[in-house]
Amino acid sequence: NAVKVFVDLSLTTCGDNRVDVDRITCFSSVSTNFAPLIFEIDQNTSSERFISICMQIVDNVEKNKESLKLLAQVGNNMKLWEDLKQSHGGFEETTLIQLDNIIKFGSFHFNIGASFNLSDMINLTVTKGHKVLKLYTLEDLKEFRSKCMLVVGRSEQTHEKSQPDRYKDFQTFDRTLNITIDIAKL
Repeated sequence: NAVKVFVDLSLTTCGDNRVDVDRITCFSSVSTNFAPLIFEIDQNTSSERFISICMQIVDNVEKNKESLKLLAQVGNNMKLWEDLKQSHGGFEETTLIQLDNIIKFGSFHFNIGASFNLSDMINLTVTKGHKVLKLYTLEDLKEFRSKCMLVVGRSEQTHEKSQPDRYKDFQTFDRTLNITIDIAKL
């Protein structure tokens, strides 16, 4: 699960950079092929279990002859993995700041006369005092919801307690967005 979250965050972080997307896809494939060796072995693994896991890896390599080459490629991109892991901290921080601002200062607006297209009818404005900090379209909000799910999912998985209300804030945002969409459909 940690690999899936890392891959999802990495794909979000790298955007449309085709080379990095290919490298991340390669990383995902390698982690799947070598998962037993990566995730199932610890200090208490018996020698019989270790040999069994190694046999699984041999079977995986025989089924996918490219996997050893892909493993070498993943190893050659260590700088990319370190940079992505470091950038995820910034990604998470930015997402959490946006979520906090939406919860505290956001207000939904309906443009009833605009059209019958939901994307034109709903927006959210984040204002602090008289200053507009951010204007979100419905599409922006849906994309932001996806980012939140990644960040909240990662924190739940790693049992981070530094932001105890993170999940509650996301649920509030998500429910409000769903209700707003439902009202606009009426």
